[in-house]
Amino acid sequence: MPAWRSYPDFDCELLVVPDDVPCHETSLFAELAVQFLHLMQDVFPITASHQPPASFDPDQRLAEGYTRAYRLIRTPPRWHPELAQAAREGNLLGALAAGGPFAKLLERAEPGSPHPYTIDLRRMSD
Repeated sequence: MPAWRSYPDFDCELLVVPDDVPCHETSLFAELAVQFLHLMQDVFPITASHQPPASFDPDQRLAEGYTRAYRLIRTPPRWHPELAQAAREGNLLGALAAGGPFAKLLERAEPGSPHPYTIDLRRMSD
């Protein structure tokens, strides 16, 4: 059924929603599984408030993010040399903008602008 029949304020012909909930999702087992997952999240939370603050050194911060066991099994990620250099120069955001997937949005700013480049999203406003 189209989404606008269930949600009148959602004006889209392409999105469809199910007419009802499948029976295996409303079973007692599914309910117990969800309650078990909630219990496990309470017992073993994903985040903890007692974590120490991260190091200001990016290499140290990256090294602390991966356990010794992880590093024995896999090679941990490392800073790409160009990004490390850009970070030292204080231009990490610029390097990411110019070399990332959204680099096509980067344009030279108008003359007299305090910044030489801008990411112009105005054409996406339609």
